[in-house]
Amino acid sequence: MPNRCVVIGCSNIPDLEKGIALHAIPYWDDNRPIPQERRRKWIEFVQVERANWEASRWSVICSKHFTADDFQRRYSSLEGFEKFWIPRLKRDDFGVNVYPSVHDNIKVKPKDIPCTSSCNASRHGSRRRRKELKETFLDNKQSYDQLKSTVISLRTRLRQREKGTKALKTAK
Repeated sequence: MPNRCVVIGCSNIPDLEKGIALHAIPYWDDNRPIPQERRRKWIEFVQVERANWEASRWSVICSKHFTADDFQRRYSSLEGFEKFWIPRLKRDDFGVNVYPSVHDNIKVKPKDIPCTSSCNASRHGSRRRRKELKETFLDNKQSYDQLKSTVISLRTRLRQREKGTKALKTAK
């Protein structure tokens, strides 16, 4: 079972200290009309931001996407965790009868944030810095290419001298 919320921009993991639990999308194998309709609402909640997303048996949504009224209070019986309550969704005769409704956890993408004048100044400063770095790189590349050709010509001359020295030694 995945251990992260499938809602885009969230990816919460279970954390009893923060009151975060993961809830499997219900009614996977239930073909009755009411459970199927409830399941469809959970899936549509995720598809608001993930249009082509398809649920699997292991898809989970964290408790941050539900309102406080959607939960029944149930305390942990695990040793050391007695003070924490486990978020449990309300149920009726069919099973879970609440739906995710909170999209607060979606993180704003940088492109969605309007740019201020200081942001523009910073962006122009970045452009200037990139341009300077590019020029420095090109200057260094030119110097590197010149050094490389000098090294190659020196190697060639050295090899020719070595051949000449060997020829003199064998001639003696």
